[in-house]
Amino acid sequence: WAQLQVVGSKVINICAFYRPPNITDPVYLQALSDTIAQIDTTKHHVWVAGDFNLGDIDWRTASPTPNSQYTALCNKLIDMANDNGLSQMVDKPTRTTSTTSSVLDLFLTNLPDMVNRMEIIPGISDHDIPFWDISTRVRLNKKTPCKIHLYHKGNIDGLLASLSNFSEGFCERYASQESWDVEAMWTSFKEAVLHAIDTHIPTKQITSKKQSLPWIT
Repeated sequence: WAQLQVVGSKVINICAFYRPPNITDPVYLQALSDTIAQIDTTKHHVWVAGDFNLGDIDWRTASPTPNSQYTALCNKLIDMANDNGLSQMVDKPTRTTSTTSSVLDLFLTNLPDMVNRMEIIPGISDHDIPFWDISTRVRLNKKTPCKIHLYHKGNIDGLLASLSNFSEGFCERYASQESWDVEAMWTSFKEAVLHAIDTHIPTKQITSKKQSLPWIT
């Protein structure tokens, strides 16, 4: 593990991980899970990258493949990621042979929305290299002006009169019809109300100066 402090960002905890192939003992994954559990992920970024040698996971469904040789280990890795709020970001094979292609090299993070780009580039061994472009600070949403109606300065009598006139015509129009088109009725009503408001109620544009973080679920 390494800990990186970037000005204006949360502390970044970076882990390089390796699990030897053909090892069925879950001790490697358990050790990783134990160390991640010690990190307050609400205050720290977590980046875990390495060769897990567990290619029998379909990360689109977060489940072992039907013919997995290491189902228990695959499930343990999936559970570890879920329990710690981590998302696995590599979605393309990192080792390809004449008969197989597997996602062996993984990247796990507790803030997937900060990963701007991920691609696989040629490696120097039999593994290709996952390459990431990651933001260290959350991107703030740009505030756009918002139109608000000033009802306290509006012509309320004019608004009520417009709505009353519309109501009379609306009822007469649809009372004579044997069948009603609900969608057409709703559209007519909505447009009349909005037009009356825009006609009789003044507006102004406002922009909030307060910056807020984007909503993340």
